[in-house]
Amino acid sequence: MVLFLHITSHVEEDQYQELFEAKGGDGFPYMAYLDSAGEVISKFDRPYTVDTFSEALKKAESFIAMVKKAEGGDKAAALEVLIGKLETGAIKADEAKKKLKDLPKPSAEQEPRLNGALANAEVQQILDEQEAATAKKFMEMLKAKRAPTDKEVGQTFYMAILNYSEKEKDAAGFEAALNGLKAMFGDNPQAKGFFDAKEKTLKKLKSEKDPK
Repeated sequence: MVLFLHITSHVEEDQYQELFEAKGGDGFPYMAYLDSAGEVISKFDRPYTVDTFSEALKKAESFIAMVKKAEGGDKAAALEVLIGKLETGAIKADEAKKKLKDLPKPSAEQEPRLNGALANAEVQQILDEQEAATAKKFMEMLKAKRAPTDKEVGQTFYMAILNYSEKEKDAAGFEAALNGLKAMFGDNPQAKGFFDAKEKTLKKLKSEKDPK
């Protein structure tokens, strides 16, 4: 086991700036156990105490043991691994449903965990798909030079494109949305930190697309 402390430093050269969000971070502090591949296998329950630390560790150790059994062909263990991945958000609902077809029926203890975790994954997948569909429509409007002029509407419009473009590593879409936000809010001194951070993100997206 390796102890890893991530600090969001906003240093441009730091290659792990997106790690906090990528691993499910939703507030500070955020603690989780990761496996050797960097996948979250156990999350801490708040408040962070010795008891919650120990409980999360037990879950992580149990999950790793189940993975080994599943790799050996144990279907029951494979089901437990799948439930664990759903609980940590490591697998999408559609993929989980496909895998469930080849796995045994859940036990009385597993069934509520599976149903709840699968419902969570389904809701998140629907929200992600709606977010993507909305951003795509907004991008079509922007390309057609039909952009809103109201600042409140414009912020929603451009931020949807900005966030989606970042996820898709679309530098052009990201830059177009960023320019739209600058045109609306660039004269606000309180927005300087936001724009500075997004400029660094844009630079990173461009470098990943065209590395030198």
